[in-house]
Amino acid sequence: MVVCEKDALSNIPSAVTWEYGVPLVPVSGFCAGFIHQVARRHIDPIDPEIPLVLYYLGDYDPAGTHLMRDVEAKFRRYAPAATIDFVQLALNREQVDRYELPTRPTKRLGNLHAKNFEDDESVELDALPIDILQDMVRTAIESHIDWELWREAEQEQAKDKAVLRKLKQLRTVKSRKQEGNQ
Repeated sequence: MVVCEKDALSNIPSAVTWEYGVPLVPVSGFCAGFIHQVARRHIDPIDPEIPLVLYYLGDYDPAGTHLMRDVEAKFRRYAPAATIDFVQLALNREQVDRYELPTRPTKRLGNLHAKNFEDDESVELDALPIDILQDMVRTAIESHIDWELWREAEQEQAKDKAVLRKLKQLRTVKSRKQEGNQ
C-alpha cells in the first residue's frame, strides 16, 4: 500500500499503483476514522501475520514527519495483531541532497511539530520530479513481486480473455440466427 500525504499529488503515484493493483491512500491531515477504515479493509482478517507494507510519501518538514509517525501509529493501533512494515519512501534528507531539491527555511514559530524536527531546511514532496517519484514507487512495489508467478498469472489471464472472446462470438452468432428466424 502506498500512503501519500498530499491528496493533490496522489495522481502521480497512482499511475504506478494502478498498474500493479496496489492501493493508494491519500491522507490529508490527521484522519483517524479514515485510517481505521483502510486498516480494516487491507489487513488480512484470516491471517494477520501476512505483512502489510506501507510506503509513505510526504513532505520533508515538521508536519510531514509528524503526520508520517501519526499514520504509522494509527495503523498499528487499529490493527494490533497485524504485521506492518512501515517504510518512508519519500522524502528524507538524503533524497533532498541527492536530487538537489529546492529547500525553504523550516517554520518554527508557532509550529508545535518543529521541536522534533532537527533540520533547518524543509522540502515539499511536490519538488521531487514526477519521473523520480514514480520510479521510487515502481521500484518499491516491484521488490515484492515474484516475477515467475506474475508471468503465470498473465498467461492465465490471456487464456481467460480468449475464452471470453469465443463466448462473445458464439453469443453474437446465436443472436443473429435468432433474428434471422423471426
